Amino acid sequence: MSHHIPDYRILINDKNVTDLFNGRLISLTLRDERGNKADQLDISLDDSDSLLPLPEKKAIIKVWLGFKQPKVSLPNLQTTTPLTFKGSFVVDEITYSNQSSIDTLKITARSADFKGPLKVKREQSWHQISLVDLVQTIAAQNKLTPRISDTLATTLIDHIDQTDESDISFLNRLAKRYDAICTIKDNNLLFAEIGNATTVSGKPLPILIIDKRETSSYTYQTQDRDGDYSGVQSYWNDKKYAKRKTVLAGSDENPKVLRSTYPSEQQATEAAKAEWKKLNRNQASFSVDLTVGNPDALPEMPVMLTGFKEQIIVQKWGIESVEHVLTDKGLAAQVNLSYN
Repeated sequence: MSHHIPDYRILINDKNVTDLFNGRLISLTLRDERGNKADQLDISLDDSDSLLPLPEKKAIIKVWLGFKQPKVSLPNLQTTTPLTFKGSFVVDEITYSNQSSIDTLKITARSADFKGPLKVKREQSWHQISLVDLVQTIAAQNKLTPRISDTLATTLIDHIDQTDESDISFLNRLAKRYDAICTIKDNNLLFAEIGNATTVSGKPLPILIIDKRETSSYTYQTQDRDGDYSGVQSYWNDKKYAKRKTVLAGSDENPKVLRSTYPSEQQATEAAKAEWKKLNRNQASFSVDLTVGNPDALPEMPVMLTGFKEQIIVQKWGIESVEHVLTDKGLAAQVNLSYN
């Protein structure tokens, strides 16, 4: 891909501004996050001639990234590859300044789907409800399409209160309880366990192969501070017998003990299992800078590493976050990985 020329398309409130930005684009940085963190888009433009209009606050920016193909002499052939849609963003910061005698316009926008009704606080109690029904109900309230993984869909919730809490905060609390991600992409509400490796439509994500020769830098880091734990223990109140009881995920040789005491055995078990999965996943991290970016790279995508040390490549990796960076030097990417 090193011979490819970067290409992009940008729409602001559905008006194509790509031609206007050509020759002015200093940098475009798009950070795509796993789970409940809002994705962020930063665009810096050269406005030396003062002809760029300031975008409206809350304007919707849509972005596509990709590469052009070399032109060929054969007729009736495409000379460009399809661009990858990277999402919709709401403008919430505009900075117009002069840096090194150059008038610069910087636009910062964040995920469109984390705005609006999702932030409104609600009061509601949920009792004897499946996770799929709960997610579907909240999705309908916010005019979103629910997408929940099969492994979590049938999970039964005995009781949980949403007290003075927004829908997105409540869903993120539930996601933490099940070691899952809750995210909203293009009007889809996705709720799935971390490492599920599927698109919002439920299709398996392709494997991204990263070879050491394709990188400009990388950092592998082990985190052994929690590595000695053999499991996780949590407490729950058995009201029938007026006793505090324990549940365990993993083994009892040297368990990590959760401080909270849960109101039911189900909640205590879910908390212990989620924390145990988290401890295993966070044993190591890997950050890699790609010389030539890949606009198809997404959080949760499974990754196969080649050319690195054997202890690294044998692990099962997934993308935690990816930052796409477009400048006059080309399209690059920083990919942050964790154990799946």
